[in-house]
Amino acid sequence: GTLPPKFYVSSLSLLKSTLFVSGYMKKEQALVALNCITGKSSIMALPGAGLRMSIQQMEPSEKEGILAVSILYGKKKLEKTFQVCFIGEDGKKVKEPLKLDKDPSKYILSASITWLSASNYIISGSYSVDKNYRSNGIYIAEFDNDQLKFIKYHNFADLKNFLDFLNKRQKEKLEKKVARKKSQGKEDLLDAFVITHPVFEHSGEFVLIGEIFFPTYRTETRVTYASGKAQTTYVTVFDGYQYSHATIIGMDMEGNKKWDHCFDMWLIYKPYSVIRNIREVHTGNDIRLFFSTGRILQSCVISTGKLTEKELGKIETEKEGDNVKWTGFTQSYYWYENYFICYGTQMIKNTEDKKVDRKRTVFFVSKIKVD
Repeated sequence: GTLPPKFYVSSLSLLKSTLFVSGYMKKEQALVALNCITGKSSIMALPGAGLRMSIQQMEPSEKEGILAVSILYGKKKLEKTFQVCFIGEDGKKVKEPLKLDKDPSKYILSASITWLSASNYIISGSYSVDKNYRSNGIYIAEFDNDQLKFIKYHNFADLKNFLDFLNKRQKEKLEKKVARKKSQGKEDLLDAFVITHPVFEHSGEFVLIGEIFFPTYRTETRVTYASGKAQTTYVTVFDGYQYSHATIIGMDMEGNKKWDHCFDMWLIYKPYSVIRNIREVHTGNDIRLFFSTGRILQSCVISTGKLTEKELGKIETEKEGDNVKWTGFTQSYYWYENYFICYGTQMIKNTEDKKVDRKRTVFFVSKIKVD
């Protein structure tokens, strides 16, 4: 199959035999449905076309045969509208778009969907109180027969452990700032960039994970020549997203918070697009979270309300004498039972094995057992 000309891909999502491709065309975001069997493609009609539409997330459900696409659009900051569209395998809408902005003082920024059935689902994500791109908290909503059953908002400042990743001095400074804003009746107490995971159910509770990140920049020096003379300019360039910490929240079946935990991430690799790094496995007894940073696989286990952090070790190399000089983008995925798959890139130096290059860059795949 083929995509439209000059279509620049940003993300993919597969629903049965149809590949949904979001990207940019003529400086505007668009969504293309590509049938993997016939090879035919078509551009989806989405709300917000021509209004600076931004596709936030695509969440497919193989069982229900529905793709949920969350969209934020609007030419001006205070005119932003958030909707969730429901699309079938054939690329046609299966139900009317859903608006989540029920509270005029809360502005939805993102949405992840957890399917309970075709008409019963949980939607969760982040919100802002001033339509800024930085979030002030997370929300959870349940829809039954496509009707809103409840929606609950949880401000970051109301999470008991949200600032635990900071040192004592930084934490006290922010806590004083939050207390001052609360006394003034403000709601923008804390703000952060966050990507949330779809809610999952564990031991009669809804559990939500959010990964906190912030954009970083670097300064580049550029030299141009005019009339034979060198001119030096300094340009600020985007340098990827730094993930700092994560929060995990346990709620009752009506969305009320029961507990929360915070743990440090500070990934070595800074991706240039917003991604989810944490993988979760939940058993009858505990919740286990895993993420990779460089060669190291980190684990967080939540059991009986307590959080335990543990380093699971380093990813080993293939050849004896290998010395890892640099590890790039690393991701881990749950496979089965206690096994995970990790992959990424490494720059390796080996001065002992004459059968391999002294320096080489490799793409590695490792199978890891977690006890």
